[in-house]
Amino acid sequence: MDPTAFACHVAAIPYPGRGHINPMFNFCYLLASMRDDVLITFVLTQEWLGFIGSDPKPPNLRFFSIPNVIPSELARAADFPGFWEAVMTKMEDPCERLLDRLKPPVTAIVADTFLSWAVGMGNRRNIQVASLWPMSVSEFYHLDNLIVQAQNSPTDMSEHSDLKENKQIFGQVKEAFSWIRKAQFLLLTSIYELEAQVIDAVKAKFSLPIYSLGPLIPYFKLGHSSIPIPSYQSNNSGCLEWLDSQRLASVLYISLEAFFQFRVPKWMK
Repeated sequence: MDPTAFACHVAAIPYPGRGHINPMFNFCYLLASMRDDVLITFVLTQEWLGFIGSDPKPPNLRFFSIPNVIPSELARAADFPGFWEAVMTKMEDPCERLLDRLKPPVTAIVADTFLSWAVGMGNRRNIQVASLWPMSVSEFYHLDNLIVQAQNSPTDMSEHSDLKENKQIFGQVKEAFSWIRKAQFLLLTSIYELEAQVIDAVKAKFSLPIYSLGPLIPYFKLGHSSIPIPSYQSNNSGCLEWLDSQRLASVLYISLEAFFQFRVPKWMK
């Protein structure tokens, strides 16, 4: 792989947690599979590289690691505030030194929304940054409203006891949300049709370009199930017949429309 042969070099920096790394990796996997002229460097701690370093990936998606400057993933629950504090204060410097070494130079950054320092790092280098929110848009909207409520009425937070008990983390979450507006793009991991109203509400509150990427989950084939369910076809041929052949009330059928159009944002073209 010749690093100089790519039109765009993206550094992907997830928050070091499974629920954050998985959607970031799936986004990068999809993008790398669709655009072979885009090089993606996925940044992990050495510990996390050991966890997922053997996962199959396209040739233009590569893993790079930074030292284990944060507590182990295996013990994070013992002191989550301490883990969070380490992520917010100790990861930026090794990530910045890694960017200095990467070839070709990074031209875009995709960072987890909670990594507010990644936005500042990109802005200092004149690199466009996309903030990726790994959870539902409804949760994003609720949390943003909660932050506004806390700012306007700091004493009226009695019903949010979990936030009162950990003011340090809540303060860092507020800082992360304030940095979203300093990013160049916001990426939402949802389908517009699924959360249309709340996505429109978010777009009304934030002036930066916002893209709904759809659920960033791994693709799989129905044929891998232990039950011989027919593979999906564009005309649904076989699916309805299979459902009709099952005995009454024996099937729980949940359909998530996954055939959305995955758009490559303009900053990656």
